[in-house]
Amino acid sequence: MYKRQSLVSAITPDLSALKDGKFLVQCPALAASLARDQYQKPPLSERQAPFGAQVANYFQYFDWQWARTLPPGARMLVTLLFLGLGIVGLLRHWKGDPDSFWYFATLLVTVTIVLVYYLNFRYGYSMNPEIPQEGHEVRERDYFFIVSFNLWGLYAGMGLVTAWEALGRRLSEARDLPLMAGLRSASPLLGVALLPLVFNFPLADRRGDYAARDWAYNMLQSVEPYGLLFTNGDNDTFPLWYLQEVEGIRRDVTVIVHSYLGTKWYPKQLRELTRPCGPDEDPLADPSVVLCQRPFDQEAALDIYAGLGDTPPTRPVHSYTDEEIDGLPLYTQVEAGQPVRFSDLLTVELSTGRFLYHPDFLVFRIVAESLGDRPVYFATTAPPVYQAWDLQPHLLRQGLAHKLIEGPIESTENIVELDIGVPIGWMDRERSEALLWDVFQVDYLLEEEVWPEPSTRASIPMQYFLAYLTLGYAHDLRESPDLYQRSVDRAGQFQALAERVVR
Repeated sequence: MYKRQSLVSAITPDLSALKDGKFLVQCPALAASLARDQYQKPPLSERQAPFGAQVANYFQYFDWQWARTLPPGARMLVTLLFLGLGIVGLLRHWKGDPDSFWYFATLLVTVTIVLVYYLNFRYGYSMNPEIPQEGHEVRERDYFFIVSFNLWGLYAGMGLVTAWEALGRRLSEARDLPLMAGLRSASPLLGVALLPLVFNFPLADRRGDYAARDWAYNMLQSVEPYGLLFTNGDNDTFPLWYLQEVEGIRRDVTVIVHSYLGTKWYPKQLRELTRPCGPDEDPLADPSVVLCQRPFDQEAALDIYAGLGDTPPTRPVHSYTDEEIDGLPLYTQVEAGQPVRFSDLLTVELSTGRFLYHPDFLVFRIVAESLGDRPVYFATTAPPVYQAWDLQPHLLRQGLAHKLIEGPIESTENIVELDIGVPIGWMDRERSEALLWDVFQVDYLLEEEVWPEPSTRASIPMQYFLAYLTLGYAHDLRESPDLYQRSVDRAGQFQALAERVVR
């Protein structure tokens, strides 16, 4: 296993000890992926929630598969119907072909109970509300069990056909009809197979739903030219990558997902993607071949960024060699008061003792080497990334992102310090006003009757709520009552939208 190192040696590793203590495996990358090393998961013997609660979470997701739009009581009746049909299907398979039955039964157990044990999730996102939020998963995890639900759907189909055949035989015998006539008479029973389509489609239909796409647009436009933007995980990263790679919007922004920094390949790729391009290199011509810093599109630039993108970065976001990246420790423990120097103008003292992990070391190095060469931002959805280094007092909110400021932040007419019970210290009032009211694509969201996905209510409508609310308080502190009221009213609309969720 990796050895724990001091903070100094973690940031500047001893390359002579690269191989010490590592497992000798034939496929280390595959082994690390299967063990989910990048997520720092605990051993399976250390349950993140009681196993009974994890199984209950699986059955919550199972209940959602058949008639999600019905009220809970009616939905449970449909769930029990398909549960019973699946059991009938299993019995039919066992009697018809025992050999293949044991193969598929083993597969079914593996992708249900065994998978629940292996994944070792925290409490489900919407279960056990009495448990603090940090004890829950950050979103619903039903997608991990797709294979399980598909298999049960197959067995429910077998059970439905079995029931149809049995009813057809009874009807043919009771009415003295040929078997085919009895089956035709019983055929309406097969309509049961349409229940999941009828009762799930309205919620699954995403036509006209651009919330994720426009979230990405609003986030990227909150970042200055050639900015570096730290995100936290998949949900607040993939929409940004889609917008950059498919629609070609704000490709100059370097999006860095914190969880991927726990791998070996991703930091190496970041180094290549952000190095200055040579005179004959065009990263937009063939981005799969030419890896270097992509240019800021001046023609499509917002007015608020006019003249800011004239000078591209002069160096990659970090200078770690491949060997240094491979040699970073898994974690280190630091004491309260430990000074951390990011630059001549930015040194912080850690407020409490804590563990710092492999991704945190990369965050330190990337920030330290990027300051002065490109703007550094943290997404508003990524508090764990900047809280690991106690950078909150040096962050200035602009739209949906926090800009890291070297040195102390001083209050001005437009730079406002907030103290409203939320972890937002400083706000750029002028920049946020322009972004939230003139740039952001959000108006159509307020026309929605219901928010379709409960686990994203905190990351989309509630983030907009917080953005407009804090802007309103910033206006209030500068005695702008009309601007205050407009922003607070808009915040209330997003709060109401976030409360109209499917349960």
